[in-house]
Amino acid sequence: MRRYIQVHAISIPQEEKFRKARGKMEEPYMGHAEAWFDRTDLAAVSATPEGRRGMKRLIQDEAKFIDFSRSAIWASKEHVFIDR
Repeated sequence: MRRYIQVHAISIPQEEKFRKARGKMEEPYMGHAEAWFDRTDLAAVSATPEGRRGMKRLIQDEAKFIDFSRSAIWASKEHVFIDR
């Protein structure tokens, strides 16, 4: 893993105004996490018994605090437009 980020939601006075301006929205998330991997490293690790065991343990741990039925997961490529 190259990088791991947790983004926790906070409550601000403008929050309800933001939601109303966009119409009906789902209940707000508590936050999200980003796990950054090199694709080649991830493929190599997941091909090993240790890597598969590690992934299984990760999922078991995440199940303690993530509602998988209401969560999303996807692979992505970041496009940075402003980086100050």
